[in-house]
Amino acid sequence: MSALRVCVVGAGPSGLVSTKTLLAAGLRVDCFDSSPEVGGHWVYDNPNGRAAAYKSLETNTTKHMSRFSDFTMPEDWPDFPNHAQIREWFSDYADHFNLRPHIQTATDVVRATLKPDGGWTVTLRTQDGAT
Repeated sequence: MSALRVCVVGAGPSGLVSTKTLLAAGLRVDCFDSSPEVGGHWVYDNPNGRAAAYKSLETNTTKHMSRFSDFTMPEDWPDFPNHAQIREWFSDYADHFNLRPHIQTATDVVRATLKPDGGWTVTLRTQDGAT
């Protein structure tokens, strides 16, 4: 594994795929999300107050168009899955590819500061307010 450590901000669909891809490239990856679980804006009852999901939300494209190339949605799901199903699918994706050891939830990335010699200093805040 590489000595290079990479920080991914957010454990929604892009963050999950980025984490998986970077790990596959042999990098050390830390993914942080302010929500207590993966899923990004699809977490309807997200206590961080930033969810875009609403009670009747469904995908606006079919499950075959919205899927990941390496992880499809269950065939018995409706063509337009609801937010709870998408949330479950993201969670299953994280489990399937063993991403959870690399994801820290309930953690905000407060600041990322470029270091003079290269790299970044990342400041985090946990749910209890510790930085």
